[in-house]
Amino acid sequence: MIHLVPFTAEHFDLVCSWFTNEVEAVQWGGPTVSYPLTAQMLQAMLDEGKTNPPNRLCWMAQEDGEFVGHIQLALDWRSGNATLSRVVIAPQMRGQGKGSQMLRLVTEHAFGFEAIERVELNVYAWNSVAIKTYEKLGLKLEGTRRSSASVNGERWDTCIMSVLREEWHQPLTFRHAETQEDVALCFPLMQQLRPHLENEGDFIARWQRQKATGYSLLALWKGEQPVALAGYRIQENLIYGPHLYVDDLVTDADVRGSGAGHRLLDRLKAECGERDLSLLVLDTALSNSLGHRFYYREGLLPRALRFSCDINSDHAPLPA
Repeated sequence: MIHLVPFTAEHFDLVCSWFTNEVEAVQWGGPTVSYPLTAQMLQAMLDEGKTNPPNRLCWMAQEDGEFVGHIQLALDWRSGNATLSRVVIAPQMRGQGKGSQMLRLVTEHAFGFEAIERVELNVYAWNSVAIKTYEKLGLKLEGTRRSSASVNGERWDTCIMSVLREEWHQPLTFRHAETQEDVALCFPLMQQLRPHLENEGDFIARWQRQKATGYSLLALWKGEQPVALAGYRIQENLIYGPHLYVDDLVTDADVRGSGAGHRLLDRLKAECGERDLSLLVLDTALSNSLGHRFYYREGLLPRALRFSCDINSDHAPLPA
């Protein structure tokens, strides 16, 4: 799991090595930063933290002894605003949800100061991947500063996003997806688990067919955003008797490690208790080693191997 350590001069060379051109440097540090990054630039950022209280805090993100990212937080104590800034993930670690974990940790840290009521950030409008990540974390798009930066002869728009204290601390609640509108909201998250799902309409149609045979879709919601999902059904067979079978179990990649998966499994176990069922069963791929670790921690044990074959495949097994 990622944790934060203070940024020091010992990290300068490593952070500088993560940038290869002017565009990357400006995307990270804003129009006042140029490529190549220098120790003087980074030291100036550190020096902003020497005031009392500090105007800027800087961290390195570490996981399993390896530095995986860097992030900063600028603080406007008079107005009660904090600005997330200069977020970068080590090139070899990108695409694994580590940026979201860093952002969540630093936002929690910001709201840990009683004086801070608002956390904001600036992001270039073309960076749709980052904007989507920030929206999942609960930041809302407030507006766009048009043509606000000049980079290599291009003009870039800057989006302003923010989250308020009461929005960040909005409670997580359980609710079944019972309408097509709710199921549509669940589609992007379910697609993380089931990438073969073609589109929202395909997912809704499958949900409707499965619902007719006992399938339920339980979500852990933050406002109108599902952060964890479980598709399940009540079954009975000669192996287990009556039991709760989990078809689908997924936590949003952006909030993994936050305890959402644990809460979801606890809710499914409670569902077993409410229905007087003594067994919860799920399948997972043999290759899903991270999932196996999670299930062991949650008290689930492997009790069988599932075998299957594709009847329409040219490689179907020969008769014995």
